[in-house]
Amino acid sequence: MPCKLILVPLSGHHNSAYTKSLELAALQAAFRLGQAWRVRVRVLLIDAPSTDDYKPLAPWMPAHGLEKVLGILVEADRRRRRDALQAFEAMVEQFSAQLAPEDAAAGFAVELVEVSGNVPELLAAQGKLADLIVVAYPPPGRSSSTPLKLEVALRETGRPVLVAPVTPFKTVAEHVAVAWNGSREAARAVAMSLDLLRSSNRVSIVSVQEGGTIEPSAQQLAEYLAVHSIEASPIVLEESERNAGARLLAECERTGADLLLMGAYTRSRTRQLIFGGATSHVLKEATIPVVMVE
Repeated sequence: MPCKLILVPLSGHHNSAYTKSLELAALQAAFRLGQAWRVRVRVLLIDAPSTDDYKPLAPWMPAHGLEKVLGILVEADRRRRRDALQAFEAMVEQFSAQLAPEDAAAGFAVELVEVSGNVPELLAAQGKLADLIVVAYPPPGRSSSTPLKLEVALRETGRPVLVAPVTPFKTVAEHVAVAWNGSREAARAVAMSLDLLRSSNRVSIVSVQEGGTIEPSAQQLAEYLAVHSIEASPIVLEESERNAGARLLAECERTGADLLLMGAYTRSRTRQLIFGGATSHVLKEATIPVVMVE
């Protein structure tokens, strides 16, 4: 993953009650990564369609009722845009970030791109031209569904997605823990993140035994990474009744890992993304950034 451009989408459409907190978490993570890696951060502010685009949705509604509904929608969009812009400006000030012109040289700089229209379509299109997409996940108790931005970023862009924790963090990718179970998703996560692993100070391969033999093994992955000049230490956790996701996070805490790399394992490919047990637990409970690849 030779990262030169980080994309962080802002909209709040998936959870308007907690827009500000989630978007601050995603922005802070993206700016911290951009500063640490000296790369460009593109903030994508997706506004709702204009009121004219809403009108065909309710041709049966009386004119005065439709205008009232449209007024409520417009005011909600205005507040959402205001909060997103305030969050962006706060991050620019906090990180002393330079606003980047289109022809800016390499280095840490940020840009704001504002577009209007359908959130999934716009994010999918923009995300395909980014090296890493950063989103945040609601903390426990705030949402029972997968955030729309995370769903689209994972399923429609083909790019790695960094899920930012809502809790602050100071370092990232100095010690990377690789969740390894020999699956296609885990292999893709590793293949797309070789530069990230190479630039870290320490790499651990955490393999959680859940019945059966993991092939290729964690040791074989370590040997593969050595070919790419990446030194990695395999850690094999024996079978246990405890959730694999919980054991992964516990191992990250024990070893001091500040980023977890894993495949996104899903139970369904219907429109609503339904994560498997380990992935779901990691998303809900992680206090460090998690890079996922589907």
